[in-house]
Amino acid sequence: NSQHTYDLAVSSSVDADKMKIVYLGVDVPAGVEEDRRGVRERHPDLAASRVVLTVGRLVRQKGHRLLIEAMDDVMRTRPDVVHIIVGDGPERGALATQIRRLDREGTIRLVGRQEQEVLEDYFALARVFALTSHATHSFVEGLGYVFLEAAVRGVPAVGTRHGGIPEVIQHGETGYLVDPEPGSVAPRLGEMLD
Repeated sequence: NSQHTYDLAVSSSVDADKMKIVYLGVDVPAGVEEDRRGVRERHPDLAASRVVLTVGRLVRQKGHRLLIEAMDDVMRTRPDVVHIIVGDGPERGALATQIRRLDREGTIRLVGRQEQEVLEDYFALARVFALTSHATHSFVEGLGYVFLEAAVRGVPAVGTRHGGIPEVIQHGETGYLVDPEPGSVAPRLGEMLD
């Protein structure tokens, strides 16, 4: 599903002539502009907020801990920023503890899995989409489908130079590629929010 995945397979002795890259497609949702117009009325608690959205399983390799740390830096000078994290998984408890330790329960929100209608609202509210996947053990982000979902909705992204993510984000055009460390992530997020 990406050049990166293809290259990994070839480096593992898979015959290159027997493979072809087939990129995943993403449905273009109807009514994106209508969603943007009415979303603040449906979510009055977020009406005056600049929203950073993350969607992904709550697992270590998705980099949520790193992103929460970076968001804490961003929010120190931007009190109207809210970070919404959609998804569930084994890291939820540790992430909730990290958020409490940072005293960010109101501004960094773990909202769990959501129905598509609510997810569309979150995309419509988002100024920036962010996900900071990184290598852990044998995990590699093959493509980062959720970056495609953000792009088709016109939401710029911050993602890491990991796996197939650089094939989705056009650095400086559709978003920014960063190193998987808070000192690289926070400044780009701040720049995109300002």
